[in-house]
Amino acid sequence: MDESSASAPAGGEMSLDDAVRFLRSAWKQGLIGAILVGGITGGVLLSQPRTWESTASLMVSPPAFASELKQVALTIPGYQRLLESAAMVEETKARLMAKGLMNPDETLEIGKQLEVRIFTAKDLVLAPLIECRGRGASAEIAAAIADTWVAVFFERTKALMSGNAAPTLLLIENQYKENRDNLTKLENERLTIFSACKKQYLEAQTTSNNQITAYRNETIAMTAAHQSETDRLIAALRAPKGKLPEPVEAAAGQAERNPEEILVSGLLRTREAEFSALTNTRSNELARLTNTQRQEWDVLKAAEKVRLEQCDRELLPLRELVENLAKSHGQAQIARAQQSSLDIKLAAAAVKPDQPLPRGAGSKALIGTVLGGMLGLLIAVLGRINRRIDQQKI
Repeated sequence: MDESSASAPAGGEMSLDDAVRFLRSAWKQGLIGAILVGGITGGVLLSQPRTWESTASLMVSPPAFASELKQVALTIPGYQRLLESAAMVEETKARLMAKGLMNPDETLEIGKQLEVRIFTAKDLVLAPLIECRGRGASAEIAAAIADTWVAVFFERTKALMSGNAAPTLLLIENQYKENRDNLTKLENERLTIFSACKKQYLEAQTTSNNQITAYRNETIAMTAAHQSETDRLIAALRAPKGKLPEPVEAAAGQAERNPEEILVSGLLRTREAEFSALTNTRSNELARLTNTQRQEWDVLKAAEKVRLEQCDRELLPLRELVENLAKSHGQAQIARAQQSSLDIKLAAAAVKPDQPLPRGAGSKALIGTVLGGMLGLLIAVLGRINRRIDQQKI
């Protein structure tokens, strides 16, 4: 019978002295347990390969202005689900295998080799931040995992954001260019019509002015000739008697040897009547010619107005259409430019870490030592209880 079993009270209760005696007898078992468990824990941890970790940081920063045609950006949880999707992980692994950084039998899992950590606006002063952490057996592999993961993410995100909008943007651009060309063509046609009508009007005006000028010159020449003829006849009437011109002889015959002033007076009245008839006829003809030419000008102006109004009726809705399409085209240009600039950007690329992740062997070995000592004491307690049961049976 040992000391611990002999000192046990009959009632089964342990006093302070019994506890002290028990610890004195069982400390070796606790120490052995502590050394064994702590040593095994530390040995296992130290025998494990070192793990390296590299981080690529993504910053979520929406643009100051966005196009109405741009696809709605993903939320931060949406970006996280895209990063952690199985397709993203498989694509990352395939690229790492193609680079010779992973073997087919190696695993690439979220929470182990890959990890996403999000820092929201509550944690940061500026924009939200997403950290993509890659872990590997070396610094190069860890950095390659993080960078490749982020590269695949950006490719998938661009394809997702631009895939549905591309046909719409192309349709708007084609419609804008087509209608803009039609508008330019119609405006050129209107300008051609205006120039042709203006030229025709100016030519008609020039022709009419030349005709009026020629008619007036002809009238001046006729009146001058009439006046010259009148002066010649009067001079002949007043000349010495002889053979008189026929008009003068007619006037002289009518005068029947009247004095020559009576003859001159009669001749002047006749010539004045002829001159008045000539000027009235020429004036009326000039007025008719001028009126006819003005009517021709009015016809040309009316035809020009009709043709231009017809062009304007076609131009007005086309101009409004092109104006509206121009606004949509501007939005499309902004949307196309923003396809290459996502709402999420690479804030910092992954770099090779200087040191591996700490194993925590010391703290874990200490915990193992404490648990091993407790296990040793528990075994001692169970042994003592077993011996007491055997003594009671005897």
